[in-house]
Amino acid sequence: MREILLIILSAFFLNAIGQSGINIRDNSGKIIEERKVDTSNACNKENVYVFLPEMATYKEGLDHLASLLNSQLEISKKEKINFLVVFLVNCEGRASGFISSYSGTNEIVNQTMKLLNENQNWNPGILSSQPVDSYKSIYIEIKRGKLKIT
Repeated sequence: MREILLIILSAFFLNAIGQSGINIRDNSGKIIEERKVDTSNACNKENVYVFLPEMATYKEGLDHLASLLNSQLEISKKEKINFLVVFLVNCEGRASGFISSYSGTNEIVNQTMKLLNENQNWNPGILSSQPVDSYKSIYIEIKRGKLKIT
C-alpha cells in the first residue's frame, strides 16, 4: 500500500513541478503561486538534471536525516503536516534553493526548511561517472510528534 501511495505522490509531484519548482494550487486547481528553485549555486546552470541513473543522496541516508531533524525539532503530537521539498544538489554535493509545497505559515515547516538548508551532507547526482547538478525532491510527513522523510 505504501509503495502505491509513493507512486501516486510521485506522479502528482511530477505533474505539480516544472523542472525547477512547485506550483501551488487552490481548491479549484488554479495555480495561485509558482515557486522556483534558486540555481545560482549550480556548477553548470545550463544542465541541471531532473532524472539521473544515480540521483543525489543524503550521505547517511534519509532515515538518518529524519532522526537528525527529529532531534532538533520540538513537534507537538497533535501536529499533522505533509509537504514536498524540492532543492538543488550541485556537482560538489552542496544543497541549496530549498522550496516547499506547504502553502501556509507553520513554524515547524519553517524550522524544518532551515535545518535542511543547514545540513550539507549530500552526494551529488552522477551521470557517466561524473558528478552533476540535479534537483532533489523529498516528501516530509509529520504526525504523532515525529517527522518522516521519503
